[in-house]
Amino acid sequence: MKTALCIIFLSVLLGCAAENKMVWRNPNKTEQEFYRDRAQCSSMAGFGGSSQVLPMGDSLSDYGYAMAASMQINENRQRIFNDCMMGQGWRLMNLSALSAIWNEKDQRAATECRQKRLNGELKNYAESAQCSNSRILEVHREAGDPNMDLMQLLCAYRFATAEREDNGEMTEPEANLATEGLLLRVGQEARWRSATGPQDDARRQAFEALLQGLGTTEKPIVCTPVRGTNTVIMSVTCQ
Repeated sequence: MKTALCIIFLSVLLGCAAENKMVWRNPNKTEQEFYRDRAQCSSMAGFGGSSQVLPMGDSLSDYGYAMAASMQINENRQRIFNDCMMGQGWRLMNLSALSAIWNEKDQRAATECRQKRLNGELKNYAESAQCSNSRILEVHREAGDPNMDLMQLLCAYRFATAEREDNGEMTEPEANLATEGLLLRVGQEARWRSATGPQDDARRQAFEALLQGLGTTEKPIVCTPVRGTNTVIMSVTCQ
C-alpha cells in the first residue's frame, strides 16, 4: 500500500491539470531562477506595468478598432515575452506529456526502493521512503516541474509517516490514511493552480493552508517550509 501511494503521486498531482496545459521548462535552472527570468521578461514585454491606452471614440466602429488594436498589442507582448524566456533557456512543453514520463520514473523508483527494503538492503520504511523520495524529487526538479513545492511536501510527509511506522507510533493503515488525506488536498490545490494560473500571493496562502491539520487528531504531523529569496520554497520538513 505504501508503494501504491507513492506511485499515485503524479496521477493526483498532474492528472488533474488541463490536457493542453503548457509549462516553461529548463532542467538547468532552479525555481528561483524561473521567477527571476519571468519577472524580467514580463517587464520587457510590458506585462504588469503601465500599458498603452488607445483613444476610443463613441461609435461602435471606434470601439471595434480599439479592441482589435488592443488584441494586437497583447499578441505582440506575448511574443516578446516568449522570445525573452526562450532566450533565457526556457522551453514550452505540454504538461500532460511530461506527466506521463514522470509517472513512469516515479513508479520505477518506488518499486526498486521497496524491493531493496524487502531484500534487506534497506533497513526500514524510512530508508525506503528516503531512497525513493530522493529519486522522485530529482526527476521532477530536472524536468522543471512547476509544482515542486507540492512534491516536496508529499515526499517530506511520506518520510515522516515512515519514521513513525518504524518507531511504532503509527500503524501502516494509519500512515496510509493520513497520506491519502494529504493527497486529496494536494490534488485540489493542483487543480486550482491549473485553473487560475500564476498568482504568487494566493498560491503562497493556499500552500500555508495545506500545512494545517496534517496527520490525525491524535497524532498530528507538523510540516515547515524552508523559503529562499522571493519566498520560493526550497524544501519542506515534516515531523
